[in-house]
Amino acid sequence: MKRLVKAFPADYVHWLVENATFLEEYNSHLPNRSLDTDSLLKAAYKAALELPFLVHIEFQTKPDPEMAKRMWEYNTSATIKYDLPTKSFVIYLRPTNQIATTPYQVKIPYEGEEIHRFHFGVIKLWEISAEDLRQTGLVGLLALLPLTKDGARPEVVETMIDDLQSQTEGEAQRDMLSIGLTFAELVFKKDDLDWLRRRISMLEDILQESPFYQRILHQGEEKGKVQGLEKMRQSVLGIVQARFPRLVRLAKKQVAVVDDLDVLSKLIVNLSLAKDGAEAKEKLLKVVEDADA
Repeated sequence: MKRLVKAFPADYVHWLVENATFLEEYNSHLPNRSLDTDSLLKAAYKAALELPFLVHIEFQTKPDPEMAKRMWEYNTSATIKYDLPTKSFVIYLRPTNQIATTPYQVKIPYEGEEIHRFHFGVIKLWEISAEDLRQTGLVGLLALLPLTKDGARPEVVETMIDDLQSQTEGEAQRDMLSIGLTFAELVFKKDDLDWLRRRISMLEDILQESPFYQRILHQGEEKGKVQGLEKMRQSVLGIVQARFPRLVRLAKKQVAVVDDLDVLSKLIVNLSLAKDGAEAKEKLLKVVEDADA
């Protein structure tokens, strides 16, 4: 989502604040916060360009009972840092049973005296129809179509693909397609996933040049490697536990530092064929050398 806003900041300003125009993107790091905001955009109403303000955007996918308070903290920090009034919006990408409510209030408990009252915008994508979002004419929102009320359908995704191919080009098109199709895969029902994966394969030549798509593939490969390593390590320990229980502690120590699947695979064979504990111990001690070779 940060990548989308960075590529189409004017579209997000126009969508969230009627009659406003985008001026520039601001650094989203705020003082005294361990996390950055998702996006801070300087904007102004078209009729008053000399009176700028900030548009602060947060994207949310999971329930967070402290979301309203977080929005208040972000808003206050941004206002102080840049000395500009700030309009904040939380955009929920997927349905959740905990929605931040506005306004957020801080009161004195005993008397109920109100100390702070903070208003912010709440956008729930699953309540917006795909056609209404598309009719905004804002290209930067097209990748969100699968997340809308009726967006988890092949015909909506096909429309998204057609619109992106006709209205964008180059890296922007590749990234938007990658992001939109990723969203579709998250929300599609099982019956439609086969269609979606076939459609993605038809776009493979375009998608594989997208930095976003490559990052997703890399993360998937890394996750698969981590899972494979863990399974291999457990296999080693299982063999040692069954054949040479006195060597379990050594085995745990040795395999924990080996991240080469081929080396672990070879160790499994060697341990399975080891004649006695002495030979098994030798193989375990040598495994780190094999991994470093």
